[in-house]
Amino acid sequence: WWAYYDDVEGSLHADMMYFAEYTKKDGSPFFLISNHGGLNVTYDGSTFDNLGLSGLNVGQFYDVVTDPIDELYIYAGSQDQGFQRGMDLWEGDVLDFEQAISGDYGHMVFTGNGQHLWMVYPGGWVSYWDYPVSGGVTAGFTIDSEDESVWIPPMVADPDQSKNVVYIAGGNLSGGSGSHILRLEVVNYEIQTEELPFDFKAYSGGEVSALAFSPFDPDIFYAATTNGYFFTSLDKGETWEQSLSTV
Repeated sequence: WWAYYDDVEGSLHADMMYFAEYTKKDGSPFFLISNHGGLNVTYDGSTFDNLGLSGLNVGQFYDVVTDPIDELYIYAGSQDQGFQRGMDLWEGDVLDFEQAISGDYGHMVFTGNGQHLWMVYPGGWVSYWDYPVSGGVTAGFTIDSEDESVWIPPMVADPDQSKNVVYIAGGNLSGGSGSHILRLEVVNYEIQTEELPFDFKAYSGGEVSALAFSPFDPDIFYAATTNGYFFTSLDKGETWEQSLSTV
């Protein structure tokens, strides 16, 4: 798979979703190969051109957000095309993004009154970007737990946007069993972690798969699990009650 990143223009990405043969008007065949690197074409079976580098800009997106401070900047988390960023200058119908880092990214949220960006990588690697417009990863944290099955764990920002705090569906800070919500805060460019007490796995048998704060009350926190249990907290995640039936 690493060969692709050494030759994006001419190499096929290892994750190929579909390929098919077509025929030009003159009767000559060609193949189109759709993959996590975009869409490639070959006319001879040995050289493969990436059509995404000629204005097509193919990508599979998990998340797209607009910078809350400067709306010209757009950030995207994509399938194997990494964290992308660019500007909407209204110069055409197709926007051009820079790939800042490879991989898969989702659940992008802003903290620090919109100045800082967080995102999640499959398996639970959380990256914090102090200056997302042009900077790199400032700090990171990886969930290490026996009970973390959600591919890209959900993450939400603290309702108090002045804080540099996010909450993520974790497992167990000690690496053992259980499905807890983790509180992450950046202090002096380092991520400090706290495990909230409630164990969703012990109560429901499932792992946390969705999170949300109420837009009307910053203390009301919602969570759902992989097996359909729905919970409400009235004290910002310290205690939880199951709400309604399974969903």
